[in-house]
Amino acid sequence: GSYTLRLTVNGRVYAQPVTVKMDPRVKTSVADLTLQFNLSRKLTDLMRQLVDARAKAPSAALDAAYAPLTALFNKLQDADVRPTAAVEAATTAAIAKAEAALAAVR
Repeated sequence: GSYTLRLTVNGRVYAQPVTVKMDPRVKTSVADLTLQFNLSRKLTDLMRQLVDARAKAPSAALDAAYAPLTALFNKLQDADVRPTAAVEAATTAAIAKAEAALAAVR
């Protein structure tokens, strides 16, 4: 996409247009990268929600729901490729478990 970077120094604003493009070395399809992004984003959102919920009312269920999320996030981020079927399935299951744990404390 096209963006404008702005830097303010001593009250003076400098602006520079930039275009961000896909790394030409990455051969993964947009659909596969989108899947990787969406799963990663869902995990980070749930991790934040679980941290907040655990701060308000600690529970073993919330701890258990949080436990696999960091490792799954790291697996998703290891490479710019489609998640393996096993990682995708484990992530989907962990998302469901986390959502259920959060629903139980709301």
